[in-house]
Amino acid sequence: MPPHKNEETVARSFQDIQNAIKYSIHKLIIDCKNYDAGDLYALYGDSSILRNLFYNSRGNRPLIQLAQAHKSIRMFSYTNYKNREVDYGATSIARIPDALNNNHYIMTYLFDPKLVERPHKLPLSKWWESPIFKFGNTIINRRVLVKIDANQNGGAHFDPDIDSNYYYLLNGQTGIEMLVNIFNYQTIFGGDKSLIGKKLRPSNLPGALLREVIHETILSFTNYFDFITETYNPNFEYNFLNNTMGFRGNFHLVKDR
Repeated sequence: MPPHKNEETVARSFQDIQNAIKYSIHKLIIDCKNYDAGDLYALYGDSSILRNLFYNSRGNRPLIQLAQAHKSIRMFSYTNYKNREVDYGATSIARIPDALNNNHYIMTYLFDPKLVERPHKLPLSKWWESPIFKFGNTIINRRVLVKIDANQNGGAHFDPDIDSNYYYLLNGQTGIEMLVNIFNYQTIFGGDKSLIGKKLRPSNLPGALLREVIHETILSFTNYFDFITETYNPNFEYNFLNNTMGFRGNFHLVKDR
């Protein structure tokens, strides 16, 4: 927020800017460790950190620009869109225990870097504006994802009204639907007979996409900035090992030519 007219201010040092970046990456690494250990709520609020790092708005410059790195840094990307009508990016569906509700499970999406043979590097501006999800005419890039999550979904503010496309992805109203029956309840849904006859939709795709953006950010920043020396050891397999579903699936549709 820009200072009010009569407020006295003092210029930040370059060391202050570096420290802010270092503390931001430190917080993201800690939250990712908890997320990768089964707490899918651990990234709540981290979109505000991403916004501070990258989002350029009137009167506020992002940390990456204040650090004079916005033109030279190259960002790792795990998304590579082709001619697809529906593309969930590098995400897979899983049904895992709910960290906040004992004996309950969450059917959700998880960032799955195994789906990408090798990440590629992009200039920051192209990376920031590149789509990471497509469903027909609904296209979400990293900038939009971070902006909506930070400004409307509780990252920095919680608005009573929220972008409809984002909300439908958050609650599974946009996406696939799976009918539980006597043939798949054991192999896919952990043998829970109470689910037979129900239609289930995976939820919180934005959470998986945020995990991707955070992963790309940590890798890119630790690779670029010498003053970030903290070790980052993601463990994407843990949540999949607790997956009660008999598969690990990614979804996309291609138009017939």
